[in-house]
Amino acid sequence: MGDLLEMKPRVKATVVRFGCTFRVEYQAGRTPELSEPAAALYCDDSLIAWLTVGFSTRSWEAISFDLDDETHLVSPQMVGMSPTTEAEEDLRFLLDAEEYLLVVLAGALGRAIEAAVGPLEAPEPSPKARDPRHLHPRERGRRALASWHDHGRVEEMLPDLIAIEVYDAIEAMGMSLADTLDEDPDVPREGCGNLIRALVEEAIQEWRGGEE
Repeated sequence: MGDLLEMKPRVKATVVRFGCTFRVEYQAGRTPELSEPAAALYCDDSLIAWLTVGFSTRSWEAISFDLDDETHLVSPQMVGMSPTTEAEEDLRFLLDAEEYLLVVLAGALGRAIEAAVGPLEAPEPSPKARDPRHLHPRERGRRALASWHDHGRVEEMLPDLIAIEVYDAIEAMGMSLADTLDEDPDVPREGCGNLIRALVEEAIQEWRGGEE
């Protein structure tokens, strides 16, 4: 039978502004991803434009409309101006009125979609990425032990594997602390982060120099 096609309800929203009746018609799916990318806009029952529909958040009421630059929704006559006006303040007012109309229409359509298909489910918060520099000492010990087992449990290798983890832990925690100080606006002294980095690197170099 093939895949069943989802029936998208045709949602309508109407507002009266500037002496005209504006109506938006839109086919909405269960989510923004399943909805149509454009909505039809009518003025007094005449189709005047197609509006690109955007969603900035996971809420139907967060709809935004985009209109091509060549189409103008608010004419000078609608707001009592001369149809041939070229005054800068008049043209700016017409653009502001058009933006206002788009916002009002988007809000009305968003409420109509929510009434028709129901509210959107809030997305699950994405898990916070773990900084790999903050490995727990127990995890580092297990990692050293696993490497030792994987390399035949050669007794002479164990001190080196532990030393590697110690170096990595000190360096990682020191650099993380330095980054935090650099980004903290409440730290009064400049250069604290660089000082910590230098101390960590100096200590590691001294340890490595004393290995033999």
